[in-house]
Amino acid sequence: MSQFEFVMAMMSLIMALALAQGLRGLSEVLVSPNRYTPHFLWIVAYILMILLGWWSLWDFNVVIQWRLTTYLATLTLPAILYTGIHLLVPAVRVSDVDWRSQFLRVRRIFFGLGIAMMFLAVWVNVKYFGTPVLHPYRLSQAVYLAIFVIGFFTENEKVHRTLPVFFIVSFVASLLIVRMSIGALVAN
Repeated sequence: MSQFEFVMAMMSLIMALALAQGLRGLSEVLVSPNRYTPHFLWIVAYILMILLGWWSLWDFNVVIQWRLTTYLATLTLPAILYTGIHLLVPAVRVSDVDWRSQFLRVRRIFFGLGIAMMFLAVWVNVKYFGTPVLHPYRLSQAVYLAIFVIGFFTENEKVHRTLPVFFIVSFVASLLIVRMSIGALVAN
């Protein structure tokens, strides 16, 4: 087993737990009479990010020498995804959850983690993959960062209804434009 395969086993485990949490939560929120659309759409967005996150783990195969710092930096991204989905859909809850209240209660932590994730993703891309700072994917990451920053600072209900829609549309567009092939961000 290579170092890459060894590290990917742990990263894949965290991603699988996050995906299971997201899918379970999605099914519960779908049938809930107290569904809150922005909350529901953020669950969908995070499921998409978890799936892309696993897809993008392949980029780490270019890391030649794994050190503890490299390992911890790479584990932080899946950990943030897991924590974000867990904030949206906690494991322990009452049977009839008010999803709007849940979202508003965790909103700042949720968006704060999104902000941290964007900075970490850029740093990892540049440091470990050799992706140029001015790579076209940075535009997508800047859009995601702006969405997370707006979500962190605003309490406006209309804004919170549009943020996950903008996120999902920009996320899918960037996938189709930049991330269609595995290893797309690794410098040649």
